[in-house]
Amino acid sequence: PPSSLSSPHSSLLRSLDSHLLTYDPRLSGSVVSYSNVSFHSPYASTTTLEPWLNFRVTVDAVVFRPGKGARVKAQVNKVSTGHVGLLVCGAFNAACYEQRLQAKGYSYVPEEEG
Repeated sequence: PPSSLSSPHSSLLRSLDSHLLTYDPRLSGSVVSYSNVSFHSPYASTTTLEPWLNFRVTVDAVVFRPGKGARVKAQVNKVSTGHVGLLVCGAFNAACYEQRLQAKGYSYVPEEEG
């Protein structure tokens, strides 16, 4: 926004922060951290179709992107008839749904009260 023109670097950091620990389909993963943020030039470009300024920047980022079938460490934080909730690597929520668990031979057995 125009209010960011006085400090483009701060605006960029706010934008990067808003994407942390959020799945991004363009990356097929989630940015866990970033560093070494730098602008290629102090000048920005515009196009007639976009209402914002474009700066070329470089950022080093750590992206959490486990491959299919990869094993990750997780803690079970919810068990119900429909799914098992997990906290993966202490940072990401995940769920294993009933249909997938049943297909792997698991079943839900409620804990007996007593």
